[in-house]
Amino acid sequence: MTGARAIARDLWYLPTSASNAYLWRTATGSLVVVDPGLYGDETTVLGAIAELGGTAHDVEFIVLTHFHSDHAGAASALAAATGAQVCAGFRDAAVLRGESPAPSPDLTAAERPVYESIAAAHPENMRPPRCEVSVELEHGDAVDAGESMIVHAVAGHTRGSVALHLPHCAAVLTGDVAISGPGGRTTLGPFNVDRDRARRALRRLAALDPRIAGLGHGPPLLRDAGEALRDAGDVFAGPS
Repeated sequence: MTGARAIARDLWYLPTSASNAYLWRTATGSLVVVDPGLYGDETTVLGAIAELGGTAHDVEFIVLTHFHSDHAGAASALAAATGAQVCAGFRDAAVLRGESPAPSPDLTAAERPVYESIAAAHPENMRPPRCEVSVELEHGDAVDAGESMIVHAVAGHTRGSVALHLPHCAAVLTGDVAISGPGGRTTLGPFNVDRDRARRALRRLAALDPRIAGLGHGPPLLRDAGEALRDAGDVFAGPS
């Protein structure tokens, strides 16, 4: 079993090797995969789709909340296996295509040793993956024809980060703007290019007052998510 778990009607949470993927079935029966994970995690995603009774050809879109490899590394292989279109925020799309360099995060003193330890253990994962993005997303765009998944620009984690709002089930998928931190408390994600902007983006997501929040890392919030996002801490805060 790959471990896909229903968190709302037609919405599933799927832990991958280093982050979280989400599967959403649209009103037309096609599938949207959000953040398929690190290189090789396409097999986990495809296995979960099969367990749900679907096939690779059911995947219509692969949406990337940002270009970091733990979320986007599997996108190219999954697109090849499914024929799906890859979607990303327009500023991150250029990074994923290799047209623009990836901006470096503005690390706090607390973040630096964590970042350096990851870079030392897995230097290949610190480079953005290469992927052909066919749909560039902007704030307010609808991913699906039924306009049930709406894009929210949350620049700050990366310059082109996006989150996704599913109003029909009162859910948001935050990417790394919010993660589950120590003790399970919701916190601002680390390794931001603009920390203040990321904090403001998190407040905007909280203002949507979602019941459910699918976080970039850690278990999803299945009730009172808006309150948890409003009260989110910042465990990596500190001077640059």
